[in-house]
Amino acid sequence: MFKSLYNLLIILTVCIVAMGISVLYSPILDESSIVHSSNNEQITLLASSDYGESLLNPNDIYIKYKSDESFVLDFNEEYQFSLKIFKNEALYKVHNIYNHGSTQVEFTKDTPYSVNINLSQEELELPNGEYKIEIMPNINNNLYNINPLIFNIKYLSNVPYFPAVSNIPDGKTALNLYFMDNQNLVKQLIGITRFINYTQKPLTSIIDELKKGPSLELGLNMNPIVGSYNYVSLKGTTLYVDLPSNEGLYTNGGERSEASMNSLIKSYANYPGVENVRFLVDYNRASTFFNDKDITKSFTINSENKAFLAYASPNRYFLIECDVDNIAEDMTIEKKISSIFQSLQNSSYEYLSSTIPSEIKLLNSRLENNVLILNFDDSFLSAYEDDNNLNRMMLDSILFSFTSLKEVDKVKILINGEVINNFASLDLSYEMPRPLFLNPEN
Repeated sequence: MFKSLYNLLIILTVCIVAMGISVLYSPILDESSIVHSSNNEQITLLASSDYGESLLNPNDIYIKYKSDESFVLDFNEEYQFSLKIFKNEALYKVHNIYNHGSTQVEFTKDTPYSVNINLSQEELELPNGEYKIEIMPNINNNLYNINPLIFNIKYLSNVPYFPAVSNIPDGKTALNLYFMDNQNLVKQLIGITRFINYTQKPLTSIIDELKKGPSLELGLNMNPIVGSYNYVSLKGTTLYVDLPSNEGLYTNGGERSEASMNSLIKSYANYPGVENVRFLVDYNRASTFFNDKDITKSFTINSENKAFLAYASPNRYFLIECDVDNIAEDMTIEKKISSIFQSLQNSSYEYLSSTIPSEIKLLNSRLENNVLILNFDDSFLSAYEDDNNLNRMMLDSILFSFTSLKEVDKVKILINGEVINNFASLDLSYEMPRPLFLNPEN
């Protein structure tokens, strides 16, 4: 019997060795390895906030961190929190926060750590738009398991929008003029409509009005965008602009001189009857001007395939014309419509914001006799929570953008297949053409 027990013990020992478990250092027997294992475990910090995940124009928010362990958290002295800011699923920028408090915080189960984070649009220096923001503490070691606190944030400026119009006041002439934003940040020039006293020399008036600059109430760059000139003359469909070589505004600075050139081109090329703009210097043809830009050929503008996106100056909103680069000539009208819609809903242009909120769905669309019928879901009706100011801007953006497709003359809007008689104090039951004058100055 004892021999049988002895043989059984040997068999068990062989099996244990074959399993790779040390007899002397079995986890069941070695208490020091339990302590060591515990020391290697990461401490978990839980982040929470009294705010929901979706925020509109937030300012200060309070975040609470708590743990079931007692320890001292050692923040990095350079900055204590890092905000990763995403736009359209791509990293847009990183904003670091120095908290001015102690860099060491003691945690116990009963003493969570609360911190105030400023998420205002001004603090983060973000243009209007929709963002995802991940907030993470910046600590000096990696022994802590911390998940980022994530917010979906929409920033909208509380400034008015002046709807586009189609009527010229009595005794007035309408001019399209292009200026720079007040901080020279926006790549695109901002077009406005200025109504001046009726004139029989509108082409000369355009450059004279550009020299005056924008009105103060617009909140745009007040520095002159063009300087002196010799003459302007229309021959056929080509507008000739003769400029003096000694005007420093055209020759002394890269961005400023390029803005002058583009302002003249866009302001004149949008005038009826003008198809090309040609520059002369000192009454002669020249090869380069505007800080070495080639001016040997006439300039034209392409008014097709545009998305009109929102820019907020300190004083008001503007719609700005932007290229939709992914539209090709051989694309179907359905794909062109989809590209325009995506551009209006997911602005990829810096400092410009989308005009159609992300929750709105375009259910379907069709083209009938050059009339584009857009069928949205009912979230369209509550797009900006009954803010007619922003709803009118969205409507103008839709009309100007979709009628930039050469196949489209008018737009009709349906909601879940039904005609809408009243939206933003407008009757949407009819086929709407593009208004004539965008961003009226007053």
